[in-house]
Amino acid sequence: MVFSVFAGTVAFAGTAAAANIEQTDADEPLNSAGPYFQGSVLFLDADGLTTTDGDVEDGETLTLRSIDGDSTSFETTINPSEDDDGEPYYAIDTSSLDAGQYLLTDEDGTTVVIASADNEFEIAEQSLSAEFDSDSVNTDDPTTVMLDSNRGSEFDVRVSSEDLSESELEEVFGTDNVTTDDGDVIISDVQTNTNDEFFVTFSDAGTYNFTFSAEDTTAEATASIDVEETDESYSLPDNINVEAGDTVTFPVDMEDSTSADIVIGSTSDGYKVTAEVVDDDEDGVANVTVNTYNPTADNNYGVSGDDDSTVNVKTGNVDDNTPVNGILDTANYDIEVGPSNWYTDSGDGSSDISTLAVTEASITGAQTWTAPVNADSDISDEEDVIEAIEEGTITQGSDIAEGDLAVVQVQASGLAGYVAAQEQAIEDFDGEGDAPQVFNGDDLDLTVEQENPSANREAKMLAASNVDYIVDDENNNMFLLIDTSESNLEQGTESGVAFESGDQFNVTIDVGSADASELPEESVSTTFEVVDREVSLNNVNDDDVVEVAASENATIEGESSIAPGSDIRVRAQSESGATNTFVETQTVTVGQNGTFNASFDFADLEQNTNFTLSLNDQDGPGFGDDEETVEYDAVISGNGTMGGDDGNMSETTTEMNETTTEQTTEETTEETTEETTEETTESTDSGNESGSDGESETTTPGFGVIVALVALVAAALLAVRRDN
Repeated sequence: MVFSVFAGTVAFAGTAAAANIEQTDADEPLNSAGPYFQGSVLFLDADGLTTTDGDVEDGETLTLRSIDGDSTSFETTINPSEDDDGEPYYAIDTSSLDAGQYLLTDEDGTTVVIASADNEFEIAEQSLSAEFDSDSVNTDDPTTVMLDSNRGSEFDVRVSSEDLSESELEEVFGTDNVTTDDGDVIISDVQTNTNDEFFVTFSDAGTYNFTFSAEDTTAEATASIDVEETDESYSLPDNINVEAGDTVTFPVDMEDSTSADIVIGSTSDGYKVTAEVVDDDEDGVANVTVNTYNPTADNNYGVSGDDDSTVNVKTGNVDDNTPVNGILDTANYDIEVGPSNWYTDSGDGSSDISTLAVTEASITGAQTWTAPVNADSDISDEEDVIEAIEEGTITQGSDIAEGDLAVVQVQASGLAGYVAAQEQAIEDFDGEGDAPQVFNGDDLDLTVEQENPSANREAKMLAASNVDYIVDDENNNMFLLIDTSESNLEQGTESGVAFESGDQFNVTIDVGSADASELPEESVSTTFEVVDREVSLNNVNDDDVVEVAASENATIEGESSIAPGSDIRVRAQSESGATNTFVETQTVTVGQNGTFNASFDFADLEQNTNFTLSLNDQDGPGFGDDEETVEYDAVISGNGTMGGDDGNMSETTTEMNETTTEQTTEETTEETTEETTEETTESTDSGNESGSDGESETTTPGFGVIVALVALVAAALLAVRRDN
């Protein structure tokens, strides 16, 4: 833009007042070395203006000169002007000036003094660029236009377009600092180093070209964008099923949109909610959860989003929402989805429809599972429970080794919504009145009580607050976690009482026991017993010595009462003073049937080598009443157990407590040229036929004299049997 400069002289009487830049067409005062940008009009007050040799005379014409090294060149003359009050000033239009250094002189050629060290000032060219965030955008989808400039101070930008009217431009750049002017819009106070992005939205498809120009300089930039018609679409799952009182989550799929409006139910259904669903992470899917328990206005009419979705209930129209106090009745409720305000008289109608089928809830039973010590530290939600069951960490069983975890599975639908509502109430509790609880005794009551108290003793009780719970809404389960390692039982007036071996407990869940409860009245129970943490090894002979084969894969087998998934450390260690010392350790996991086995390489050990087997409760308090490591004497023997198939005979002897009769089975296979096989079974009274004389030979490695004699006697007995 060009500002005209007019000539004229004014006679002043007395002392002149200062001119006011606000009453002029100037852009900024000339009061420093600059830089000043091309196109701006600089203001210089004539009052008190001096040169390096005296005062500037009133009405004197100034000369603008460009500087090139040590020389200057004439550019233009500047006559004084007057502001609205008649006060004189000089206006310097920089539109036609090149970038560079300048100074002013009076009619005598003397340099005019300005507020800079050498009375010079700089004219610079302002740069300006404009770019849309994307080359193309859909209608009604916001995008940004970015402005960049070398100018650090604020300036106004004029935006013009031959493709849009003034009102359409204002709608596109709909910000607070936008004004209209002569068919264009002006964005005020642009500062590209802090505020160079502006949101724009287009309602119609087309190609739009824009010119951006600084209002006070010659800087200018152009940018264009293609706007395409939005092909919005919205869809729902075919059917959405939920038991009354539970919650259900369903996806709302969107294309070319990040928000949708949904309507669930209707006024005639007695339940209705109208809401905006926002896809916050813009992945094309927003998840909506419906809680069928107490969907009132205080509970957002039962709808909510997740971490990546927002659900905003619309409350502008009284007919948009109908709450329900209590549990949503069993019925089919329509769910419709579409663009914003599709359901209004002026809307476009819904894009898809589905059905929310609310069915009867039921509580069918309870059963007990067990899990190892500290397993609850890895279990925080329903996915962890399912994973632990699949991996065998949680297994069915009502015998709970002392210190292990009792897991009670309550098979029930219709509880998840109540639990979610109570958890929200607990989170929102402000400390006034009674604190909300999940197990409040009215809607949901949990009792854990000892069934077999000692004579003249009250039953042990576990408070519900000491029981952790996990709701598996998808599979209609609630899991209760009871840690028997804790001393948190109550017995009469005593507290801090421990679980003990032999304690039998009944776990009962009562639902809807109070008259005011909205939940249907049901009750289920199960039991568990606390047992000792025990471990034993197989293949133990009559002398309580474990017989182990001299094999590369010698197997130590055993059984334990601790929960499957628990770890036992098995250590084999040579006797003190042995010539062939060794220590071998393996950590094994108890299987689902309570058994375990550890394999060791004993191929280099000689027959009758004695050693010790130690069993350590890896994660628990220890085995037995004394919570100790269990030790067994062991010997390398031909009667040991071997893993794999190395062709050797395997014999396992199992001793039961208080058994007075022992049955021994011997299988002998003899291969001759006639390929004849004989099988003999012999039952005898209790005696020692394990191949051991009850003593451990440790001084002589290999087959000693006693072992050789035993072998000869066995051969003679076999010959006698055959003769008979």
